Amino acid sequence: MKILKILLASMGVLAVTFASLYYTDTYNYYELGENDHFDLKVGQTVSVKFDENPSTGHQHCWINQNTAFAVEKVSQRYDRGLRSKLGYMGAGGKLTMVFKAVKKGKEMIIIGNCPTSIEQKTCKDFNTANAAASNVFYLNIE
Repeated sequence: MKILKILLASMGVLAVTFASLYYTDTYNYYELGENDHFDLKVGQTVSVKFDENPSTGHQHCWINQNTAFAVEKVSQRYDRGLRSKLGYMGAGGKLTMVFKAVKKGKEMIIIGNCPTSIEQKTCKDFNTANAAASNVFYLNIE
């Protein structure tokens, strides 16, 4: 009986450890205000990840999309976090944006935390003139 308790406790610790590792992907993950620089070749992609919580009424938006010509967004995905999957109200998740270098040169990706739901707008309604930058990514594309 004692061995069974030890075995079950060990399995519980392993399950929590693996769940933590699965839900803590920190590669190219950014907090508000963090900036970065990437060296890319034409055709290469880079992904950036943010905490996102739709219940706040704000959304991460690419606010200089209309003026960026050397890069394009190829995908955007929202993954619910563990608490959200467990049914917690107001729990957020992770937003992943993937950008592809399409032309040589220097480029910036400016991300703003925009009040889309609050103002009944979409990300396309925001730009560098009406939204503040929360993250800036500098690209050197060869």
